[in-house]
Amino acid sequence: MLLLRYVFIILLACSNFLSLDCIAQGEILANVMIDYSQLQPTQQDKDIIEEAKLSITNFINNRKWTNDNFAPEERIRCNISINITSIAGLGSFIGTAQIQSSRPVYGTSYETTLLNFFDRDFAFSYQQGQPMDFNENVYLNEITTLMGFYVYVILGMDYDSFSKLGGQPYFDKVLNIVNNIPAQSGGWANSGNQNTNNRAALSENLQSQQLIPVREGLYTYHRLILDDYLNQKKPEDNHKKIIELLKAVQQFDKVKRPYNVAVRSFFMAKGTELMNLLSQASPEIKKQAIEICSELDPTNAQKYQRLMTMN
Repeated sequence: MLLLRYVFIILLACSNFLSLDCIAQGEILANVMIDYSQLQPTQQDKDIIEEAKLSITNFINNRKWTNDNFAPEERIRCNISINITSIAGLGSFIGTAQIQSSRPVYGTSYETTLLNFFDRDFAFSYQQGQPMDFNENVYLNEITTLMGFYVYVILGMDYDSFSKLGGQPYFDKVLNIVNNIPAQSGGWANSGNQNTNNRAALSENLQSQQLIPVREGLYTYHRLILDDYLNQKKPEDNHKKIIELLKAVQQFDKVKRPYNVAVRSFFMAKGTELMNLLSQASPEIKKQAIEICSELDPTNAQKYQRLMTMN
Protein backbone atom coordinates (compact mmCIF):
# COMPACT_ATOMS: atom_id res chain seq x y z
CA MET A 1 0.00 0.00 0.00
CA LEU A 2 2.63 2.53 1.05
CA LEU A 3 4.92 1.63 -1.86
CA LEU A 4 2.09 2.19 -4.32
CA ARG A 5 1.39 5.56 -2.78
CA TYR A 6 5.05 6.57 -3.11
CA VAL A 7 4.88 5.74 -6.81
CA PHE A 8 1.89 8.06 -7.08
CA ILE A 9 3.77 10.85 -5.36
CA ILE A 10 6.77 10.60 -7.65
CA LEU A 11 4.55 11.09 -10.70
CA LEU A 12 2.15 13.62 -9.26
CA ALA A 13 4.84 15.78 -7.68
CA CYS A 14 7.39 15.20 -10.49
CA SER A 15 10.17 14.81 -7.97
CA ASN A 16 13.07 12.37 -7.85
CA PHE A 17 12.78 11.49 -4.21
CA LEU A 18 10.60 11.93 -1.15
CA SER A 19 12.18 13.89 1.67
CA LEU A 20 11.26 12.97 5.21
CA ASP A 21 10.88 16.69 5.90
CA CYS A 22 7.73 16.82 3.78
CA ILE A 23 5.93 13.99 5.53
CA ALA A 24 2.60 15.26 6.84
CA GLN A 25 1.30 14.31 10.26
CA GLY A 26 -2.23 13.61 9.09
CA GLU A 27 -3.45 11.17 6.48
CA ILE A 28 -6.71 12.99 5.80
CA LEU A 29 -7.34 16.37 4.19
CA ALA A 30 -10.95 17.09 5.06
CA ASN A 31 -13.11 19.97 3.98
CA VAL A 32 -15.80 20.34 6.65
CA MET A 33 -18.95 22.34 5.98
CA ILE A 34 -21.82 22.98 8.40
CA ASP A 35 -25.01 24.47 6.99
CA TYR A 36 -27.65 25.91 9.32
CA SER A 37 -29.39 28.14 6.75
CA GLN A 38 -32.75 26.44 7.41
CA LEU A 39 -32.72 27.78 10.98
CA GLN A 40 -32.61 31.10 12.79
CA PRO A 41 -30.01 30.34 15.46
CA THR A 42 -28.97 32.76 18.16
CA GLN A 43 -25.57 34.39 17.91
CA GLN A 44 -24.34 32.03 20.63
CA ASP A 45 -25.50 29.03 18.58
CA LYS A 46 -23.71 30.45 15.53
CA ASP A 47 -20.51 30.89 17.50
CA ILE A 48 -20.69 27.31 18.77
CA ILE A 49 -21.32 25.94 15.28
CA GLU A 50 -18.43 27.88 13.75
CA GLU A 51 -16.07 26.74 16.49
CA ALA A 52 -17.29 23.15 16.10
CA LYS A 53 -16.52 23.31 12.37
CA LEU A 54 -12.95 24.44 13.07
CA SER A 55 -12.46 21.87 15.84
CA ILE A 56 -13.75 19.01 13.66
CA THR A 57 -11.48 20.06 10.79
CA ASN A 58 -8.41 20.24 13.02
CA PHE A 59 -9.30 16.98 14.75
CA ILE A 60 -9.49 15.07 11.46
CA ASN A 61 -6.63 16.74 9.59
CA ASN A 62 -4.04 16.99 12.35
CA ARG A 63 -4.48 13.59 13.96
CA LYS A 64 -2.32 10.57 13.10
CA TRP A 65 -4.73 7.77 12.16
CA THR A 66 -2.39 5.06 10.84
CA ASN A 67 1.15 3.80 11.32
CA ASP A 68 2.07 4.85 7.78
CA ASN A 69 3.68 8.14 6.80
CA PHE A 70 1.72 10.18 4.27
CA ALA A 71 3.34 12.98 2.29
CA PRO A 72 1.24 16.12 1.72
CA GLU A 73 0.36 15.02 -1.83
CA GLU A 74 -0.79 11.62 -0.55
CA ARG A 75 -3.36 12.87 1.93
CA ILE A 76 -6.84 11.50 1.28
CA ARG A 77 -9.25 14.22 0.25
CA CYS A 78 -12.74 14.14 1.69
CA ASN A 79 -15.76 16.38 2.10
CA ILE A 80 -17.96 16.29 5.19
CA SER A 81 -21.13 18.30 4.68
CA ILE A 82 -23.28 18.59 7.80
CA ASN A 83 -26.77 20.03 7.49
CA ILE A 84 -28.27 21.08 10.83
CA THR A 85 -32.05 20.82 10.73
CA SER A 86 -32.84 21.54 14.38
CA ILE A 87 -31.23 22.68 17.63
CA ALA A 88 -32.25 20.55 20.60
CA GLY A 89 -30.55 22.78 23.17
CA LEU A 90 -27.49 24.93 23.64
CA GLY A 91 -24.73 23.11 21.74
CA SER A 92 -26.98 20.18 20.82
CA PHE A 93 -27.63 19.71 17.10
CA ILE A 94 -29.67 17.35 14.94
CA GLY A 95 -29.31 16.94 11.19
CA THR A 96 -27.86 14.94 8.32
CA ALA A 97 -24.41 14.53 6.83
CA GLN A 98 -22.91 13.67 3.45
CA ILE A 99 -19.52 11.94 3.61
CA GLN A 100 -17.43 11.79 0.43
CA SER A 101 -13.87 10.76 -0.26
CA SER A 102 -11.78 10.37 -3.39
CA ARG A 103 -8.39 9.27 -4.66
CA PRO A 104 -6.36 10.28 -7.73
CA VAL A 105 -6.23 8.14 -10.84
CA TYR A 106 -2.66 7.25 -11.78
CA GLY A 107 -1.14 9.52 -14.45
CA THR A 108 -4.18 11.83 -14.71
CA SER A 109 -5.65 14.88 -13.01
CA TYR A 110 -8.88 12.95 -12.48
CA GLU A 111 -10.03 11.95 -9.00
CA THR A 112 -12.42 9.04 -8.57
CA THR A 113 -14.98 8.96 -5.78
CA LEU A 114 -14.42 6.13 -3.30
CA LEU A 115 -17.10 6.86 -0.73
CA ASN A 116 -20.39 8.74 -1.01
CA PHE A 117 -22.54 8.09 2.05
CA PHE A 118 -25.60 9.97 3.27
CA ASP A 119 -26.14 9.83 7.03
CA ARG A 120 -29.79 10.58 7.78
CA ASP A 121 -29.39 10.52 11.56
CA PHE A 122 -26.48 12.80 12.42
CA ALA A 123 -26.81 14.27 15.93
CA PHE A 124 -24.04 15.67 18.12
CA SER A 125 -23.28 18.05 20.95
CA TYR A 126 -20.45 20.55 21.17
CA GLN A 127 -19.56 23.16 23.78
CA GLN A 128 -17.12 26.00 23.24
CA GLY A 129 -13.62 25.04 24.30
CA GLN A 130 -14.52 21.35 24.31
CA PRO A 131 -11.45 19.08 23.99
CA MET A 132 -11.68 16.73 21.01
CA ASP A 133 -10.72 13.55 22.84
CA PHE A 134 -10.98 10.23 21.03
CA ASN A 135 -10.28 6.59 21.81
CA GLU A 136 -11.48 3.91 19.41
CA ASN A 137 -11.84 1.48 22.32
CA VAL A 138 -13.81 3.76 24.65
CA TYR A 139 -16.80 5.98 23.90
CA LEU A 140 -15.87 9.50 25.07
CA ASN A 141 -18.28 11.77 23.19
CA GLU A 142 -20.51 11.69 20.12
CA ILE A 143 -18.75 14.17 17.83
CA THR A 144 -15.29 12.59 17.89
CA THR A 145 -16.82 9.10 17.75
CA LEU A 146 -18.73 10.08 14.61
CA MET A 147 -15.64 11.56 13.00
CA GLY A 148 -13.45 8.61 14.00
CA PHE A 149 -16.02 6.22 12.54
CA TYR A 150 -16.03 7.96 9.17
CA VAL A 151 -12.27 8.49 9.05
CA TYR A 152 -11.72 4.74 9.44
CA VAL A 153 -14.35 4.01 6.76
CA ILE A 154 -12.53 6.43 4.44
CA LEU A 155 -9.16 4.85 5.22
CA GLY A 156 -10.54 1.35 4.67
CA MET A 157 -11.98 2.28 1.29
CA ASP A 158 -8.75 3.97 0.23
CA TYR A 159 -6.48 1.11 1.31
CA ASP A 160 -8.82 -1.40 -0.38
CA SER A 161 -8.36 0.47 -3.66
CA PHE A 162 -4.56 0.15 -3.52
CA SER A 163 -4.19 -3.43 -2.24
CA LYS A 164 -6.59 -6.35 -2.21
CA LEU A 165 -8.58 -6.22 1.07
CA GLY A 166 -5.96 -3.80 2.38
CA GLY A 167 -8.58 -1.82 4.27
CA GLN A 168 -9.57 -4.64 6.63
CA PRO A 169 -7.69 -3.29 9.70
CA TYR A 170 -9.64 -0.03 9.41
CA PHE A 171 -12.99 -1.73 8.88
CA ASP A 172 -12.21 -3.69 12.07
CA LYS A 173 -11.76 -0.36 13.85
CA VAL A 174 -15.11 0.78 12.46
CA LEU A 175 -16.78 -2.28 13.96
CA ASN A 176 -14.98 -1.74 17.25
CA ILE A 177 -16.31 1.81 17.46
CA VAL A 178 -19.89 0.65 16.86
CA ASN A 179 -19.58 -2.11 19.46
CA ASN A 180 -18.38 0.38 22.07
CA ILE A 181 -21.35 2.75 21.79
CA PRO A 182 -22.91 2.59 25.30
CA ALA A 183 -26.54 2.88 24.21
CA GLN A 184 -26.94 2.02 20.56
CA SER A 185 -29.71 4.18 19.17
CA GLY A 186 -30.33 6.42 16.18
CA GLY A 187 -27.70 5.90 13.52
CA TRP A 188 -25.79 3.46 15.70
CA ALA A 189 -28.69 1.04 16.08
CA ASN A 190 -29.33 -2.02 13.92
CA SER A 191 -33.00 -1.16 13.54
CA GLY A 192 -34.07 -3.84 11.09
CA ASN A 193 -36.13 -2.59 8.18
CA GLN A 194 -36.74 0.84 9.69
CA ASN A 195 -33.46 2.42 8.61
CA THR A 196 -30.95 0.31 6.78
CA ASN A 197 -28.99 3.32 5.56
CA ASN A 198 -27.31 4.04 8.87
CA ARG A 199 -23.89 3.60 10.43
CA ALA A 200 -24.67 0.26 12.06
CA ALA A 201 -25.75 -1.19 8.71
CA LEU A 202 -22.69 0.25 6.96
CA SER A 203 -20.37 -1.31 9.54
CA GLU A 204 -22.14 -4.66 9.23
CA ASN A 205 -21.93 -4.55 5.43
CA LEU A 206 -18.20 -3.78 5.49
CA GLN A 207 -17.57 -6.83 7.67
CA SER A 208 -19.73 -9.17 5.58
CA GLN A 209 -17.99 -12.14 3.99
CA GLN A 210 -20.39 -11.73 1.08
CA LEU A 211 -18.90 -8.28 0.39
CA ILE A 212 -15.38 -9.66 -0.17
CA PRO A 213 -15.90 -10.32 -3.93
CA VAL A 214 -17.14 -6.73 -4.28
CA ARG A 215 -14.12 -5.36 -2.41
CA GLU A 216 -11.77 -7.47 -4.54
CA GLY A 217 -13.60 -6.27 -7.64
CA LEU A 218 -13.17 -2.67 -6.55
CA TYR A 219 -9.43 -3.25 -6.15
CA THR A 220 -9.31 -4.57 -9.72
CA TYR A 221 -11.45 -1.65 -10.87
CA HIS A 222 -9.18 0.99 -9.35
CA ARG A 223 -5.73 -0.54 -9.80
CA LEU A 224 -6.14 -2.41 -13.10
CA ILE A 225 -8.77 -0.35 -14.91
CA LEU A 226 -8.77 3.27 -13.70
CA ASP A 227 -5.05 3.45 -12.93
CA ASP A 228 -4.36 2.15 -16.45
CA TYR A 229 -6.78 4.65 -17.95
CA LEU A 230 -4.25 6.27 -20.28
CA ASN A 231 -2.84 2.97 -21.55
CA GLN A 232 -5.81 0.73 -22.23
CA LYS A 233 -4.49 -1.57 -24.91
CA LYS A 234 -7.48 -3.91 -24.56
CA PRO A 235 -10.43 -1.82 -23.38
CA GLU A 236 -12.83 -4.70 -24.05
CA ASP A 237 -11.10 -6.67 -21.28
CA ASN A 238 -11.70 -3.80 -18.87
CA HIS A 239 -15.36 -3.66 -19.90
CA LYS A 240 -15.71 -7.34 -19.03
CA LYS A 241 -14.05 -6.74 -15.66
CA ILE A 242 -16.56 -3.99 -14.92
CA ILE A 243 -19.42 -6.39 -15.68
CA GLU A 244 -17.81 -8.92 -13.31
CA LEU A 245 -17.75 -6.23 -10.60
CA LEU A 246 -21.39 -5.36 -11.23
CA LYS A 247 -22.35 -9.04 -11.00
CA ALA A 248 -20.53 -9.29 -7.66
CA VAL A 249 -22.47 -6.25 -6.40
CA GLN A 250 -25.67 -7.86 -7.69
CA GLN A 251 -24.95 -11.07 -5.81
CA PHE A 252 -24.23 -9.16 -2.60
CA ASP A 253 -27.51 -7.31 -3.00
CA LYS A 254 -29.43 -10.58 -3.26
CA VAL A 255 -27.83 -11.95 -0.10
CA LYS A 256 -27.99 -8.83 2.06
CA ARG A 257 -31.28 -7.26 0.97
CA PRO A 258 -32.67 -5.11 2.55
CA TYR A 259 -29.46 -4.37 4.47
CA ASN A 260 -27.45 -3.38 1.40
CA VAL A 261 -26.37 0.11 2.37
CA ALA A 262 -23.05 -0.66 0.67
CA VAL A 263 -24.85 -1.12 -2.66
CA ARG A 264 -26.59 2.25 -2.38
CA SER A 265 -23.31 3.95 -1.52
CA PHE A 266 -21.59 2.15 -4.40
CA PHE A 267 -23.95 3.58 -7.00
CA MET A 268 -23.90 7.04 -5.44
CA ALA A 269 -20.12 6.99 -5.83
CA LYS A 270 -19.69 5.10 -9.10
CA GLY A 271 -22.91 5.24 -11.15
CA THR A 272 -21.97 8.07 -13.53
CA GLU A 273 -18.33 7.02 -13.74
CA LEU A 274 -19.29 3.48 -14.76
CA MET A 275 -21.43 4.82 -17.59
CA ASN A 276 -18.57 6.93 -18.90
CA LEU A 277 -16.15 3.99 -18.79
CA LEU A 278 -18.63 1.79 -20.65
CA SER A 279 -19.54 4.39 -23.27
CA GLN A 280 -17.26 2.66 -25.81
CA ALA A 281 -18.33 -0.87 -24.87
CA SER A 282 -20.09 -3.30 -27.17
CA PRO A 283 -23.93 -3.27 -27.30
CA GLU A 284 -23.96 -6.62 -25.46
CA ILE A 285 -21.84 -5.26 -22.59
CA LYS A 286 -23.93 -2.10 -22.41
CA LYS A 287 -27.14 -4.15 -22.25
CA GLN A 288 -25.80 -6.22 -19.34
CA ALA A 289 -24.68 -3.09 -17.50
CA ILE A 290 -28.04 -1.37 -17.99
CA GLU A 291 -29.96 -4.40 -16.70
CA ILE A 292 -27.84 -4.78 -13.57
CA CYS A 293 -27.58 -1.07 -12.75
CA SER A 294 -31.30 -0.50 -13.30
CA GLU A 295 -32.13 -3.42 -11.02
CA LEU A 296 -29.80 -2.33 -8.21
CA ASP A 297 -30.28 1.43 -8.55
CA PRO A 298 -33.88 1.73 -9.82
CA THR A 299 -34.25 5.43 -9.00
CA ASN A 300 -31.62 6.15 -11.69
CA ALA A 301 -32.80 3.56 -14.20
CA GLN A 302 -33.58 6.20 -16.81
CA LYS A 303 -30.04 7.52 -16.56
CA TYR A 304 -28.58 4.07 -17.21
CA GLN A 305 -30.84 3.60 -20.25
CA ARG A 306 -28.96 6.46 -21.92
CA LEU A 307 -25.84 4.29 -21.99
CA MET A 308 -27.03 2.68 -25.26
CA THR A 309 -26.76 6.06 -27.04
CA MET A 310 -23.36 6.98 -25.61
CA ASN A 311 -20.20 6.50 -27.66
